Amino acid sequence: MTLTPAGYRPRVIDAELARCIKLFGAVEIRGPKWCGKTWAGLNQSIDKVYLADPSNGYATRRLAQLDPDSVLQGDHPLLVDEWQAAPGVWDAVRASVDRVPESGLYILTGSAQPHLKDTIHSGTGRIVSIDMRPMTLFESGDSTAEVSLRNLFDNAETKITGRSPHKLDEIIGLAVRGGWPRAVGLDPEDGALIARQYIKSIVSGKDVEFEGVRYSPAKLEVLLRSLSRNTATMASMSAIQKDTSGASANGLSRSTVIAYVDYLQRIYMVWEQPAWQPELRSATRLRTTPKRHLVDPSLAAASLKAGSQKLKSDLHTFGFVFETMVARDLSMYAQSLDGQLCHYRDNSDLEVDSIIELDDGRYAAIEVKLGADQEDEAAANLVRFAKKMEGGGVDSPVFLAVVVGTGGFAHTRSDGVHVVPIGCLAP
Repeated sequence: MTLTPAGYRPRVIDAELARCIKLFGAVEIRGPKWCGKTWAGLNQSIDKVYLADPSNGYATRRLAQLDPDSVLQGDHPLLVDEWQAAPGVWDAVRASVDRVPESGLYILTGSAQPHLKDTIHSGTGRIVSIDMRPMTLFESGDSTAEVSLRNLFDNAETKITGRSPHKLDEIIGLAVRGGWPRAVGLDPEDGALIARQYIKSIVSGKDVEFEGVRYSPAKLEVLLRSLSRNTATMASMSAIQKDTSGASANGLSRSTVIAYVDYLQRIYMVWEQPAWQPELRSATRLRTTPKRHLVDPSLAAASLKAGSQKLKSDLHTFGFVFETMVARDLSMYAQSLDGQLCHYRDNSDLEVDSIIELDDGRYAAIEVKLGADQEDEAAANLVRFAKKMEGGGVDSPVFLAVVVGTGGFAHTRSDGVHVVPIGCLAP
């Protein structure tokens, strides 16, 4: 019997995790703290060991650091929680999988990515990694799930229907509350406290020291505010550095920005949405700069000290926060389809907010707009993009869609573009 916690809410990665347990000796669930990795792992584990447990002065962690094999005793699948607390455990797991060539031996969870120097072997072929983020609206029960991306990929001619219950105030509230499991069901402003505490835990106390490197809490806070202002954009490191330079003594040098962003990415607080690179026959030059997002829209709102009312009065800023919320959801839905979330921009400034590309080569193009009143502009841009792909010798996208925050009804336009409220989306 598995160790499924009482009240466990199914997660998008559950099916992917189950499949990987059948195929690989060990599976790592990696993602930010508090996003639900441990519970997802327990849901499919038979036994467990917690390396970050403070009991007896972190005795388990100290034992793992001295003798990693000693903590790998138990029934399988064995959950090894927060393995990065004793990086040698990674190699011990890899070696164990080599000795016992069976699948489903270990489930690791990790909320930080140590430098490769801390491990001897990458684990390729033995350990597979699965990304996890805070809850999507589908997982938290805030989507009607009437429009499935899988169905759109598999049934290209389908006409969609659905109705989202969310008005603008509620969409803003869902972003401010965020997808943290403990925030689900809370009033938005109460849920926002979790995001504020998350940031405090990152920029102060022991969490500000990582692998022996000490980070300035004040400078981390300045950087997070800049990243939040620039979430869902392709802002360069130089642009971020310039944005922080007005923060008096806490202004950051470019090298500091690079080092601190690397730190935030390695603790999964910031992630990059890569640029899509189709092989066009034309001379079109493609931009390769990734978009950068906070891992949850609530972190961007909290860092900007922006509650629901402030964001409602500044819809320009909220538009970027909303796009980060959509990207969070689409990235997890794409992952469940064996795909990845990218974006597109070329030298003619033709830009598409999101491209979902599946491993079999099929892809879809998606624009993100806060209000349904922008659907005509977004649809025209998508049609232009599709024609450019066809003219450049690239297969047509399987479908085109505009994901909106408000507007209520999911529908398929006469030009074939789907309009989908985020409150109707599902994997």
